[in-house]
Amino acid sequence: MASLAKKSSQEQDIAFPNPPKEISSLSVNGSEQTNTTMVIATSWDNSVNCYELQYNPQLSNIVPQAQIKHDGPVLCSDISNDGVTVFTGGCDNALKMWNVTQGPNGAQTIGKHDAPIKCVKYIPEKSLVVTGSWDKTMKVWDMRTPNPVATLPLSERVYCMDARGQVLVAATADKQIHVYDLNSGNKVSEFKSPLSYQTKSLAIFHDNKGFAVGCIEGRVGLEYFDEMQNKALLAANPNGPKPVTKNFAFKCHRDGNDIFSVNALHFHNFNTFASGGSDGVITYWDKDARHKLVAHEVYKRRAPVTDVKFNPMGNLCFYSMSYDWSRGAENNDPSMGSNIYVHNVLPVEVQPKDPKTLKK
Repeated sequence: MASLAKKSSQEQDIAFPNPPKEISSLSVNGSEQTNTTMVIATSWDNSVNCYELQYNPQLSNIVPQAQIKHDGPVLCSDISNDGVTVFTGGCDNALKMWNVTQGPNGAQTIGKHDAPIKCVKYIPEKSLVVTGSWDKTMKVWDMRTPNPVATLPLSERVYCMDARGQVLVAATADKQIHVYDLNSGNKVSEFKSPLSYQTKSLAIFHDNKGFAVGCIEGRVGLEYFDEMQNKALLAANPNGPKPVTKNFAFKCHRDGNDIFSVNALHFHNFNTFASGGSDGVITYWDKDARHKLVAHEVYKRRAPVTDVKFNPMGNLCFYSMSYDWSRGAENNDPSMGSNIYVHNVLPVEVQPKDPKTLKK
């Protein structure tokens, strides 16, 4: 992508008190009409940590609240649309449900896999939860029953997953992309990732027209759902004419000859998106204009970004920084520490650009 990147106001970001070690995921509550009042941070130290956000009228205080534990590292989290029910999964193979208003005693195990749970996603349209596991399955859960309502076998371990509206997308260890229709429960497409290296992150567009996928080789690919049938046609006739496509990929999170993993992707409600890398940089992108909007580089090369989340209202961006294991256990420097920050998002940072203006 071309660059129109502006200077970041990241120096004014607010740090969370008492962050857990080695943060694996963030989740935030709220809606496009109501501000975020709760943030969940999961960790490799087996903990699920709840923070309360207080406003007066702007964000004025962040207060650590309750904590629960898994019997192994916690890898993923999501929050129900009631704003207080949290779902988490991890290396103990357990899916936990926690009503944070009930304190630590409000947590219960509602499902199990045969291997660690890497991804969890709450589906508000259906009041269901989907988990993706290293046991090569995704499972769909109705919280009222102990057994999954559906088990979706996959070609390999689930590395990342997202669901929005009626679409579920998962990326597996063999670099395959699996797309499901949540209405029918059927797989509508399976194809090779547009990226050549291990998939690390995935996020569906805010307008549900496609998804972004990131990999360990500092690259992001954009794929549109209405072009999936073209992939099947090309597979059947590889020597046939190549259709015009909106799909594309671009390099990012690179510094000279050094290449960094794209650890996190998340879409703003303007349909622009953020990427967070193991280089410690967070960048906002306009996929339609194919331009970089803003680069947050205050913590560049100081610690990897492990997750990035816009709140549903779009006025805040939360991000976590800690070791991401991308360079192995021998390079885990305890002095690096772990942090969670919240950035006040300015409209100019995330507004899509007018393509006519960019051509001038």
